[in-house]
Amino acid sequence: MSIRTELNPIFYPRSVAVIGASPDFKRLGYHCMKSLLMSHFPGKIYPIHPDLSEISGFKAYPSIKAVPGKVDLANCCYPTPERAAKAMVGLVRRGRVVRQRG
Repeated sequence: MSIRTELNPIFYPRSVAVIGASPDFKRLGYHCMKSLLMSHFPGKIYPIHPDLSEISGFKAYPSIKAVPGKVDLANCCYPTPERAAKAMVGLVRRGRVVRQRG
């Protein structure tokens, strides 16, 4: 498999999970969802929020492991490193490779 093929899900995702999606405009998760909607993202959008069942007209899931479909790309919008780390563990358990710099 070529590097280009391996990177396709990152540059051309067919599905995106927004971990920490929010209906509150003061939160990063709101702006991430809004960006996907305003850009007319053609793929599936999976908002992740432990307490809500719907965000911006999309069914929300309590965790990444509850998402029924394949997730090509995940945007983690949690403000604390602890919550972000927990979300990354969930992605790894789903079989997604997580690369982080910093």
